[in-house]
Formats: sequence, structure tokens, C-alpha cells
Amino acid sequence: MMKEHINFNTVAKEHKKLYKSGKTWMAATLMTVGLAGGAMLAGTTTANADEVAPVQSAGTIQASQQATDPELANAQSDAQKQQSTINSANAQLKDQQNQLSEAQGQQSSAQQELDQAKQAQQVATQNDPAVKQAQADVNQAQQQVDNQQQVVNDAQTAVNNDSQNIQSATSAVSQASQAVDQARQTATDAINQVAAQQANEAQNKIDQLENQGKAQASQNLDNQINNVSGQVTDTQNEVNNTNSKISDLQGQVKDLQDQEKNTQTDPNIKTVPNGVIDTSKSLLENASRNNLWMSADRSQDNGNIIPQNIYVSPDNDKTALDPYANIGNASGSQYDNYFNTNFDLVNQNTGMTDAQKQELAILMLNEINHAREQRGLKPFTMSEQKYQQAQVRASQPSANGLEHNENDIISAFGRDQYECLAYIPTNGGSNMLSLLYNAAGTLGNMLDADASSDWGHRENFLEDTGDLNYDAAFGFHLTDDGQYYVLTFDYDGPARNNTPNMMDRIAQYQAMGPITGDSHVVDNSAKINDLNNQISNLQNTLSSQQSHLQDLNTQLQNLQA
Repeated sequence: MMKEHINFNTVAKEHKKLYKSGKTWMAATLMTVGLAGGAMLAGTTTANADEVAPVQSAGTIQASQQATDPELANAQSDAQKQQSTINSANAQLKDQQNQLSEAQGQQSSAQQELDQAKQAQQVATQNDPAVKQAQADVNQAQQQVDNQQQVVNDAQTAVNNDSQNIQSATSAVSQASQAVDQARQTATDAINQVAAQQANEAQNKIDQLENQGKAQASQNLDNQINNVSGQVTDTQNEVNNTNSKISDLQGQVKDLQDQEKNTQTDPNIKTVPNGVIDTSKSLLENASRNNLWMSADRSQDNGNIIPQNIYVSPDNDKTALDPYANIGNASGSQYDNYFNTNFDLVNQNTGMTDAQKQELAILMLNEINHAREQRGLKPFTMSEQKYQQAQVRASQPSANGLEHNENDIISAFGRDQYECLAYIPTNGGSNMLSLLYNAAGTLGNMLDADASSDWGHRENFLEDTGDLNYDAAFGFHLTDDGQYYVLTFDYDGPARNNTPNMMDRIAQYQAMGPITGDSHVVDNSAKINDLNNQISNLQNTLSSQQSHLQDLNTQLQNLQA
């Protein structure tokens, strides 16, 4: 806010007007009295106005300078405002100096008039009323001079204060300029610091990436070497396996060729009690064609060990033990050819083939039918369609859990069934004869130890069907752990399809006549041709594997270089 200053011109004019209000004759009288009387005013008062030069700002802020840092921009804006304030104060100071000079001129004029009045007083008589009046006028004039001097002093004080304000503003401008310089330096330092920090971080990142790149490159190289090395090992194993297969097949070819040259007895013919078996044929075919069945009268031991009947306890003593359990014991060495040759082997990993499942289903149902016939009951048939449906049922999760799930049963057979569910252990069942023994044990439990199921399984197997032959079937499914086969047995009435009765195969094999061990000319040409084709294919595979192995070894050497 601008300060209010006294108008010195106005004060001076009022002084002059006040002083000239006396009579004209008073002036003359004062001059006369002044000559006669003594001086009554002791001295004069002079007021001078101090010249105060406008203050130039300590620093100049150029408008063209633009700040990029917010703190620097604010400091520059404050400095520009202070500079504007200084410029305004300098203009105001100049006006006040002019007013002070004019007031000093007016004071000088008043002093002259005062001096003239004193001179007139000196010539005036002290007791003259006119002199007294003149003295009063002099006192009044002196008072006016004093008042005017006070005005001048006040004006000088105002000038001094404004000068201090200007100096303060100048100091503020200087400080603002210093703040601008400091802010600029701070901004520069901060920029330099950030730039240095960013440069360091960038260099660190570069170093880190280089180290990571080197480590990754080394790791990638190691991985490639390990990968190729692993492929070399795998391919070498494949080459070895292929060579082994070729050698094995070549050995088989040689054996077949030797058989043709020597015209000897078929090597698949093995001697067993009461005849021979052909290990290239199924257990069912051998038993049927060479009549290797145990006696239907289980009390009789005929030396054979392939069962065709099963013990069923009396209805009035269902838990009675089998009195003929030891008949047909296969522990003697004369039965080794049943077990120690490649006779109807079962793959221990994948389980029975479908042909073997059909074979076991016929052998088991043959035992049940002989037990039924001894009781005067009609035998079951087993149509091929019923057999296929039974395999679907055995593969269902509910069957695996021994759960009689009606929806699954209908899904498999198309209608509800009478059903038995159980497990056959695979332990020891390396061929079909030993697996048949395991299955016969499962059937014996359901017939003679079924009290926990209220003899429901026994009743299903021994159902009185009157004059009708009900269509039934066994189903088999290997469990995931390979420890058991899920066994299903289902029937619902006579056959409702025209598919062949699988139980007729026993009679069909019998009609083929017995298997003999007579000497005959062996023609292995078809087998030899097949083996040679396999060898040729394996040799092509071997050539490809060896070429691949060579490429891998070259690649491995390049990586390790």
C-alpha cells in the first residue's frame, strides 16, 4: 500500500496567507520599531531536504530466463514482484524529494519575513502597544515557522522511512536473486545427481544384464550339451536294442532253418501224463482235443490236472469241506511241461488277450455246467453277444467296486440281470492253467463260503431254470494296479440273439481229433519269410538310428569345443 505524504505546497501557501493577514500600516510600524528596539528573536531555523538517490536493484531478473524447475520458477516470480515494488518506491521517493525541495523553499521565504519582523521589532518601543502586537505577531510567525519545521521534519522522517523500505526491498530482491541462484544451483545439482545416479543405475543394469547373459548363455550351452548328450545315449540304446532284436530274429531264423534241415518232431510238442500238449495252441484246445480233463467224477484221479468240474457242498451243509481237494494235485515234476514252457502264457503287464478271456470264460462256465448237470439242472449257454456285453460290464467303475449298479447293468446288457461280482487274483497266474486255478478258487468261495452274502452268489450259479437254457456270461477286467481281474457273471433268461454259443467250441475242438507228436517234415518257410521281413525293417531302422547317432555326436563335439 502507498504511504500518505503531506502536501508541502499546501502547507507553504497557508503560511504565507496567514502571515499576510496583518494591516499594511503594521508593516511600516514594525520596521520603525525594529530600528529602535533590541532584537527579540534569538535565531533562525533552516530546514534542508536530504537528497535520496533512487536505489538500483542489486540483481536484475531477465524476463527471457525461463525456469524448468518448479522451485526455481517460484523464486524468479518472487524476484520479479520485488523488482516491481522497488521501481514503484523509487518513483514515489522522487516525488517526495520534489515536494521536500518546494517546502524548503517556502521555509526560506518565511525565514526572510521573520528576519524582517525581528528587524522591525528592534526599532519599536517595548511598551508600545503596537510593539506588543508586533511581538505577538512575531511569536505567531515563530510558531508557524516551528510548525512548518515539524512538517519538514516529518517529511524527512517519511523520506528516511521510505529509503529504509527501499533498502529492505532491495535486500529482499538481493535475497530473492540469491534464492534464484541457489535454486538454480540446487536444480543443477539435483539434475546432475539424478543424471549421475541414472548413469550408475544404467551401468549397473548393463553389468547385470551382461552377467545374466553370460550366465544364461553358459546355462543354455550346458542344457544343450546335456540335451544332446541325453539324445546320444537314448539313440545309442535304440541302436543297441535294434541290434539285439535283429540278432534275436536271426537266431530264430536259424532255428527254423535247422528244423527244416533235420526233419524232426515239432518242438512245440511236449509230453504230459496221458498224452502230449502243443504249446503253440491254447489250453482249451489241448484239453478238448487230447481229452486232458480231470475226471468228471471228482472222486476219481485219472492223472490229468485240467479241471472240468467244481466242488459244490451239500445244501444241508453248505460249509462242508471238499473231500477230494487233493485229487488232481499238479505238484509232481511230470506236470512241468504245463508250466515251464511257453504254454498259453499271460502277459503280466497287459493281462489276458480277448482270445484268452474267451477261453477262460468257457473253461469256468464248463465247470459250473458240470456242477449243474450233477444236480439235474440245465446248463447255461454263452452267446458271443452276451460275452461281449459282459466285458463292457466288467470294465465299468461300479463293477470294479463290486457294486450292483442297476443303471450300469442296463447300460451294458439293455436290461436288468442276475449278477455275481468278485475278484480273481493275478498272483501266480503266469499262464492260462494257473490262472484257471485262481478263478476256480474264486468260484469255490462264492459256492461254498457265501454266508456273508446270504448265499446269493450260490443261488445265481445254481438257479433252477426248468427246461430252459439261460444265456449267461463271465466278464473280466484287469484292475489298474494289476493285482486282480474284476469278475462278473450275469444272466436274465434264454438267449435273445442268434449269435453262436461259445460253449460249443469244446465239441468243435474234439471233432478236430487229437494232437500227436509224430515226426513230420517241418515247413517253416512262411515263418522264415516273416522273420526276414522283420529283420529287413529293423535294419532300415538301424541305419536311420546310426545316421542320427552320428549327427548327434558331431553336434555334441561342436558344443563341447
